[in-house]
Amino acid sequence: MRRFAMICLPYLWLVALFLVPFLIVFKISLSDIDLAIPPYTPRLDFNAGWQGFLRFRQARRKLLREIGPAHASSSASRTPVNCQR
Repeated sequence: MRRFAMICLPYLWLVALFLVPFLIVFKISLSDIDLAIPPYTPRLDFNAGWQGFLRFRQARRKLLREIGPAHASSSASRTPVNCQR
C-alpha cells in the first residue's frame, strides 16, 4: 500500500497542476465582461448553489435561442478550404 501511494503521489500532483489552469480558464470563459477588477462577472455562481446553476442554465438557453439553430448549423456545414496545389 505504501509503495502504491509513493508511486501515485507524483502523478496526482501532475494531474492537479495540469487541470487547475484549465478549470480557471473554463470559469472565466463562462463569465461576462465587466469594467472592474477582476474584469469579468461570473455567470455560473457556485456560491449561489442550485439556484446559481439554474440561472446559468436559463441564460445559456436564452443565448442559444437568440443565436438560433440556423447559425449553429451553417458554421458546422462549412467545408475547409483546399490548399493543395
